[in-house]
Amino acid sequence: MKTIASTGDSGMVELMQPTIDETTGAMVMANDMTAATFDVVSEVGPSSSSKRAATVRALTGMLQITSDPETAQVLTAMAMMNMEGEGVSDANAYFRKKLLRMGVVKPTDIEAEELMAEMQGKPQDPNAMYLQAAAEEATAKAAKARADTVETVASAELKRAQTLETLSKVDETSQNMAITNAEAVQQIMQGQIIQPVVR
Repeated sequence: MKTIASTGDSGMVELMQPTIDETTGAMVMANDMTAATFDVVSEVGPSSSSKRAATVRALTGMLQITSDPETAQVLTAMAMMNMEGEGVSDANAYFRKKLLRMGVVKPTDIEAEELMAEMQGKPQDPNAMYLQAAAEEATAKAAKARADTVETVASAELKRAQTLETLSKVDETSQNMAITNAEAVQQIMQGQIIQPVVR
């Protein structure tokens, strides 16, 4: 049984527990409630229906101050789910399912199983399919751009290697002659004509 001490701390006590009386040595029942007397204190609080009505009033009051359409939709669904009266049980269930699909209310185990079964048999949303296809296309384009960049870098490296190979095949005499010719052309352009010097 749950107990509350004078300090306000709660605890647990086992009723009718067989024990031995220390003074007489006889077997007695500890925590025997059959011969006890009690003072009863009761408090009157709001009933369940009053609490639900207060919740609906608070939610409709919050609807007045929100400007976000999604929040307004959640508040409206919660107010409708907490409504009480004749013939509103179907509406309560509908708005609970709506809140479940929005992720606002945590599903019970049965509701979770129903949602999973519903999602497995349901065709995919066309908007979700379009967004998935667009994401896949963007990923493919990015991969192609990376491949093109790698190909460009590799091509530039190949041309550089080919240039170095060509230059390494040219002998020193040919290089000197090319330098002399380049200097002669430069001097002709400047107006100084001289005989080329072979080195």
